[in-house]
Amino acid sequence: MEKNYYLTLPNAISASRLLLSPVLLLLAWNGCPTAFIVVAVVAFLLDALDGPVARLMHQVTELGPRLDTWADLTIYFVLPVCLWWLWPDLVRRELPYIVLILASLVCPGIAGLVKFRGLTS
Repeated sequence: MEKNYYLTLPNAISASRLLLSPVLLLLAWNGCPTAFIVVAVVAFLLDALDGPVARLMHQVTELGPRLDTWADLTIYFVLPVCLWWLWPDLVRRELPYIVLILASLVCPGIAGLVKFRGLTS
């Protein structure tokens, strides 16, 4: 059932998440916490949508999981930087928990790179 076309709604959703990463950085750098939170929530909602939309619309592509993985990685690496810029005191206070969260995101990726010699999707 896998299709080989790339211009699909689910892929556009994943690509939009990639495009939201620099927006998050810009908002954090400029000290806009409310707008940052709104955009971050939108990014997480879009993350929840792309897979179900792909299956519902029968628009599963080879690119989709890779694009989703790259969007996830981009958002996950941008968020700690943004949090530091916006709320450095909070980050310092909650650092052990933030490190655990980051490790839970990074370790599976590293394991996938070691085992499969590439990013898992």
